[in-house]
Amino acid sequence: MDGPGLPPSASLAVLPTPPSVSLAAMEKVPRATKWSRQKRQEKDNKVQKKGGTVHRRHKPVSYHCKLCGQPKKLEFCYSYYRGKSFCAKVAGRSVSDWLAEQKRVAGQDQGRTMPKTTAWRLKKRLQQEKADRKAGIMPKYR
Repeated sequence: MDGPGLPPSASLAVLPTPPSVSLAAMEKVPRATKWSRQKRQEKDNKVQKKGGTVHRRHKPVSYHCKLCGQPKKLEFCYSYYRGKSFCAKVAGRSVSDWLAEQKRVAGQDQGRTMPKTTAWRLKKRLQQEKADRKAGIMPKYR
């Protein structure tokens, strides 16, 4: 069972091993990154010499529930599904029940024949045509 391109007597044990990537090559930093880090370090040193503090990142934003005041995180009984958030403490139901209901409702929506926006535009156009007919204006045909 020799592979294509191999002589019939060649075994896998005899083939040379592929060259491994050296540790130095993995730690190689691009010149632009190295330059920007050096400039940032010089700027930080100047600020620290003047007695200032170096500010790097913004503090992460934490979103809190308007109803119960807890952070909107999974460990505080919060759940999200398709852009909707759910607070189990205020609703008085479990997250799993709410998720099951949301998935059931979403499954019913899968049977649509056209997207919601198309259906909305069609409905608006039909309402406008009905209002035009009432006013005695001929509807536009496309």
